Amino acid sequence: MPERQPRVLLDGLVFQEGPRWHDERLWFSDMQAHEVVAVDMDGRRETIVAVPQQPSGLGWLPDGRLLVVSMADRKLLRLDPGGLAVAADLSDLAPRNCNDMVVDAQGRAYVGNFGFDLWSEEARGTGLIMVTPDGQAQVVAEDMWFPNGMAISPDGRTLIVAETVENRLTAFNIAEDGSLSHRRVWAQLDARPDGICLDAEGCIWLASP
Repeated sequence: MPERQPRVLLDGLVFQEGPRWHDERLWFSDMQAHEVVAVDMDGRRETIVAVPQQPSGLGWLPDGRLLVVSMADRKLLRLDPGGLAVAADLSDLAPRNCNDMVVDAQGRAYVGNFGFDLWSEEARGTGLIMVTPDGQAQVVAEDMWFPNGMAISPDGRTLIVAETVENRLTAFNIAEDGSLSHRRVWAQLDARPDGICLDAEGCIWLASP
């Protein structure tokens, strides 16, 4: 594999999260700047929308509308033509801040959350939440340890989740109704995984903070 040469695409940012490639641009949440940004490969940026309670995971519904995780108030937001609307309130299912997310081809969003206060509590498990396009939310996997970055295989049948505090990638089979089964360790790591993505060969790339 040839050596990759990193370059700065865009600077002047604060804390970037949830990168996604969409419509020939890189989209991401600048979490501490409270905004979702898109940038092309020439460095031209556009602020898409402000999210006061800190944006994180991004995804798109089949009709093209943007979904954004709002971290601090534990909501999934949808960008309609008239502005942001609440797609689902997750505060009863997520005990602490929500974080990364992946959206499948049917528009189902799988949303992670911290599960505990990073600064004052010991780590503990939490639930991985699925939100259907009509806004129905439910926990589809229990005892997840800081579910974070997520990816779905091209055939839509496998969900892979980074469990950050357990240093592992965990995989599930995705059923027709979006429920999860056949939980298994995809990879045990020597580093903590955060954001992840699948490449064209089916390999996972991960960022380790």
